[in-house]
Amino acid sequence: MSKADQKRIADAIRAAEAKTSGEIVCVLARASSDYATFPIAWAAGLSLAIPWPLIALTQWPVELIFVAQLAAFVVLYALFSCR
Repeated sequence: MSKADQKRIADAIRAAEAKTSGEIVCVLARASSDYATFPIAWAAGLSLAIPWPLIALTQWPVELIFVAQLAAFVVLYALFSCR
């Protein structure tokens, strides 16, 4: 960031602070979060839906349905974790 950009931002903050009793703080960051919970949450949520159609539409034993659910979680987590 150039000195001119820094001065322009500081001037804008000063002007905005003149209109309020609050203090404005400027924070520059590459990202606000890495969203680490997104892949886990979506993979878990979708994996919880896997057994329902398998129970209703197949005669698979519970062990096989569990393995399918576990495999779905692993695959979905891998897919959602790709950047």
